[in-house]
Amino acid sequence: MRGTRKATGFFIAGTDTGVGKTFATCSLAAGLRKRGQKVGVMKPVETGVRSATIDASQSMGQGEINQHDSVLLRNAAQVEDSLDLISPLRFSLPAAPNVAAKFENRQVDLACVRDAFAKLQKRHEILLVESAGGLLSPFDDTRSMADLARILGLPILLVTRAALGAIHHTRACLEAARAHELCIAGVLISHTHFPLAIGEPENLAFLRSELGELLWGELPFAKEIDSNRLAQNAGSDAFRSTQDDREIERGFFWERILRAIRDPLESEFAMHPSSQE
Repeated sequence: MRGTRKATGFFIAGTDTGVGKTFATCSLAAGLRKRGQKVGVMKPVETGVRSATIDASQSMGQGEINQHDSVLLRNAAQVEDSLDLISPLRFSLPAAPNVAAKFENRQVDLACVRDAFAKLQKRHEILLVESAGGLLSPFDDTRSMADLARILGLPILLVTRAALGAIHHTRACLEAARAHELCIAGVLISHTHFPLAIGEPENLAFLRSELGELLWGELPFAKEIDSNRLAQNAGSDAFRSTQDDREIERGFFWERILRAIRDPLESEFAMHPSSQE
């Protein structure tokens, strides 16, 4: 059954915390902007923010605040949207959103996220929405990040780690996405460490083969995210596209992304119907 979606863009989710979602989202934003797309970015909920009320006028070139995901995303996309729109829910405790909210005696406000999402939709042709934590991480006490993706009507772009355990984590997240009746756009493999440990190259080769056409590309190892550099070179060197275990022209990766954006229902990738609450 072909799926329908109500928004243009992707919900970038991870198989776990720290798999490279922010690097992937920053790279996608910069690359799409270079290719003439009016792209916006969003991190609906961010935890571990030292000040939950980041000054939206804060300089983008100085200070620890620039390491917050929402600021990195804004830098990479080169947008002027306020951080209150990009990341409407921010909590200081580095924990799951519902846990971090309770720590501050606050609520995880879905209406606030929906409102910010709607405003960003009106400003941009494409929205890249980065999940907090893994696909099944809690959004609030009753909903997961997968539920949030379904509510927003965005297909899943899954980021997995090039490490032992990735096969299980990737399979589990893809099954969870299908169980939630989510559209699955593709998978990115993120190299979060270098060099690969014993057994990891062989595991990675199997994962590439199993994913087949669902594998969009790979992100190389990076010690830190330099969103300003990504914006300047437009993410052109961030991705390696792979097909049948061979590295191919990077342009193929961007062609694939743009095709999925233009013709989501004609995509070659596995899609399942989504519905909005």
